[in-house]
Amino acid sequence: MQRSKQTFIPKMTSFSPKSTKYLQVGHFWMIPIDDRRCACGVVLALVKNGDGKLDSRSFLAGLVDWTGRTVPDEDSIQGRRIVVERFTHIKTIQMSGGEVIGKVEPWWDRSSEISKDDSIPSAGYNVLTILAKKLAST
Repeated sequence: MQRSKQTFIPKMTSFSPKSTKYLQVGHFWMIPIDDRRCACGVVLALVKNGDGKLDSRSFLAGLVDWTGRTVPDEDSIQGRRIVVERFTHIKTIQMSGGEVIGKVEPWWDRSSEISKDDSIPSAGYNVLTILAKKLAST
């Protein structure tokens, strides 16, 4: 009797990034809104600094058009609209959900590595949380 071959795809282990070294485009994290709901942030692109190297602290974050009563997963956010884009610091993840919890296949039209420019605003650590709360209240 011949066994069929099955492909095993390991589930990603969550982690709390201290730099962008292990951060990848498509990584996402939960953003708590209140006691019952959460939103979702996603890594849209990594940032190149002036000498062409990847910045160890900054990245381009997106706020996904999604709120839920459960932790976001790949199926619940894949393909949803990105409502906000901001250059931000790695502490944004630490100060909101605290951990990267999964990875999606990018559906947005953006290069995976970009340079900072004035066309996209920068945001402080809690700005995505504030914007997620505003989005949830509309």
